[in-house]
Amino acid sequence: MSRQKAIIKDLKAVEGLGCVSIICSDKTGTLTQNRMTVRELTYPCERAEKELLLAMALCNDAAKSGDQWLGDPTETALSDYLGNDEYLRIREENPRADEIPFDSDRKLMITVHVFGTVRTAYTKGAVDQLMPRIKFILDDREIRPITDADFDTIKAENLRYSNNGMRVLAFAKKILTSDDPMILDDECDYVYIGLTAMTDPPREESKAAVAECISAGIKPIMITGDHKLTAVAIAKEIGIYKDGDLAMDGNELDAISDEELSAKLEKVSVYARVSPVHKIRIVDL
Repeated sequence: MSRQKAIIKDLKAVEGLGCVSIICSDKTGTLTQNRMTVRELTYPCERAEKELLLAMALCNDAAKSGDQWLGDPTETALSDYLGNDEYLRIREENPRADEIPFDSDRKLMITVHVFGTVRTAYTKGAVDQLMPRIKFILDDREIRPITDADFDTIKAENLRYSNNGMRVLAFAKKILTSDDPMILDDECDYVYIGLTAMTDPPREESKAAVAECISAGIKPIMITGDHKLTAVAIAKEIGIYKDGDLAMDGNELDAISDEELSAKLEKVSVYARVSPVHKIRIVDL
């Protein structure tokens, strides 16, 4: 250890490290580069493209400092796609009147803006969290009730992106009929306006690090808030997920007991769409 320029202050800590058999790792920024780039946009009609670009700018907390974007990598990717001048123009012309910030349980964010006398809420978040709250869709002629066929199309697009290791965000809007502050109960009856798909490539050193762990008898496990298919695609690429392994998401974790989960632990290599509470439960077991 000293030849590697490591000073040992507590021998028990080193002994403990030598007993490690499992490493649970986050995905974004740990196994991947944390450099999100928007690759594709999907929207139900040409008219919805403008609304989607508006939502990408307004339902966003990214800020520019010199030549560098500051903020969450997902949001800075949206801002970078729009371009500095356009992003700032949209933000300045449409100041935020209210908001419900993103949190890891809801996996949604809302901002409210006033256009003339009309208060409009824009929201973005995980596809599976937002879809149950959508009641309408924007097409070239009008806002109409969303159909099962529309949902099937959105799900197919989300599946295609996720299978290619992309992170997908859904966007929607809602005309508010009251001047009262937004509350969580208002997160319903949305109008669907589109999806964004972005990539976050694995770190170059991730594959080698995973291989080293496995050769040392350590099982690496990915725990992430991303969609299960996205997580599995990245996990396969870097060697964490292999044939015969299992992947579970937060809903599946909620549906089983600790005893049932313990029986599956040796086979599970990826946990997706998890909350902080799920992470603690997994590590404890």
